[in-house]
Amino acid sequence: MARTKRTVQSSDKETDFAVDVEPQTSGKPQRKTITISLESDTIDYFRSAANKLGVPYQTLIHLCLNDIRDRELVPQLHWENKK
Repeated sequence: MARTKRTVQSSDKETDFAVDVEPQTSGKPQRKTITISLESDTIDYFRSAANKLGVPYQTLIHLCLNDIRDRELVPQLHWENKK
């Protein structure tokens, strides 16, 4: 499947987003509605970044998750013992 590169940058020093956007093909990909609980500061972060980029915050979260999936990034969790 062909991919189109769209780079979106914000003027905020901390926020640069580059996402791959798949061109629309016949029909939309199947989506499933879920409920997820996020910390308020996480939601505030995405709302602020989305506002600067001119996109809905849920769309920005969706694009970020798709980017992680498409690049097959593996989360790294590091736990420290309490001393």
